[in-house]
Amino acid sequence: MSVILLPSAQPKHQRLTSAHRCLIARIQDLCIDVSQRTEFYAMSMYSGHVHTVSISLYSRESVERGDYTSTWRSGEIYLPPSKNAQPDSLRQLTAAAEHLEGLLPPAGGAA
Repeated sequence: MSVILLPSAQPKHQRLTSAHRCLIARIQDLCIDVSQRTEFYAMSMYSGHVHTVSISLYSRESVERGDYTSTWRSGEIYLPPSKNAQPDSLRQLTAAAEHLEGLLPPAGGAA
């Protein structure tokens, strides 16, 4: 995958990096796989007005019952250039991606 670093008016330490963008794209991709291949529905949301990402998992049972109780949430991950950006946002995004990956059946396993 080729990632383009877009110009920014923010100082370098306050920019959304290509690493952030790649992880957000990876999380979205994993949400599709988790939703199609496991007993969970996964949701990823980027809120541009506050520069946050949040990821949630819902069991198929809870959705079918109509109560939409999440079984796991990443919480709000604040990203640059938000004034509330967390210095460990890359680590938080990585942890969320790893959590989603852990839900998938092993390669070559049953889907």
